Amino acid sequence: MEITRIDCERFFSGSQEIDRKRLIIALVLSTVEHMAWTIKRKSHGWKSGQRILSIAFGELEFVWEADDNSVCGRFYHKRQYTRWWGYSGEVIPASLVSTIYEHLSEIVEKTAEAFPRLGIIEHFQFFMNQAPAKSV
Repeated sequence: MEITRIDCERFFSGSQEIDRKRLIIALVLSTVEHMAWTIKRKSHGWKSGQRILSIAFGELEFVWEADDNSVCGRFYHKRQYTRWWGYSGEVIPASLVSTIYEHLSEIVEKTAEAFPRLGIIEHFQFFMNQAPAKSV
């Protein structure tokens, strides 16, 4: 699709959608990461920097790694060989927001399977039950 004229309203709308998805990604992943911080690295015998769980989708990979005392989540971009930590603001490149958003539930569900004692499913279920019913 070749663009011959810039539609500023459409640009603004697209920017708002990216920001909305970034906000959801940040809230969901920071919630799960906060719960994962209760997992103590030393009690599991993990070495700092060790990959605990890897969830790949396309050229991206979300990895739970042993950190100084606990575990933390990081994204890796396979083609660019870059990684980043953190989920808010401009940290996640706009070009990757939609891909991460599409796989967000998968990241949460696989994390919950790997760490069942954290109660991730129950935690999310509680908040999902607070949401108003969708109108048809």
